[in-house]
Amino acid sequence: MRGLPPGSQPLLNWKLFEFDAHRRDFEPKDLLNDTDTPPDVPAIPRYPGLHHEAAPRWAALSVKARSGDADLVVPAAERGR
Repeated sequence: MRGLPPGSQPLLNWKLFEFDAHRRDFEPKDLLNDTDTPPDVPAIPRYPGLHHEAAPRWAALSVKARSGDADLVVPAAERGR
């Protein structure tokens, strides 16, 4: 919303509501076959300043955390089930 800083309380409340509403949603593309190459880990951006959006930093941190998670690797034979 133009003119409203990203750190304003109404936007934060909306964002937290969205996180809560979709906390159990799952992205199948996050699963890797055991034959796939590991994903590229992006550079982690610096901490954002006051009233700046932190989503790019959190997205990069999430990719980095998922890159080494053995629970997200599925044998290629089981992928289609």
